[in-house]
Amino acid sequence: MKSVIKENDDCYVIDVEVPGAKKEDIDLKLEDGYLFITYTVKEDSTENYKYLKNERFFGKLKRSFYVGYDFKKEQIEASYENGILSIVLPKLKPEEKEAESKKILIK
Repeated sequence: MKSVIKENDDCYVIDVEVPGAKKEDIDLKLEDGYLFITYTVKEDSTENYKYLKNERFFGKLKRSFYVGYDFKKEQIEASYENGILSIVLPKLKPEEKEAESKKILIK
């Protein structure tokens, strides 16, 4: 599973190759600052052939990336096209980061 992580002023973009997977077989989960990508490639059992050699991968793969907390979780977008899963994580602006902090009073 090859991946590329890019950044600009507005967002982070993670592109991950998931060849042979179908969109419905890909699962994305965000937990404790990590983005987890799990997908399953299923063997096409509709063919009536006896394989002499098969170099394709079939099974379940899992990949994780530490992405932290400095992005807008409710605006994360993901798309899948031609075997490439693209995930866009919009960055928080500096004033939004401060808004998420909280002063704790000592009693």
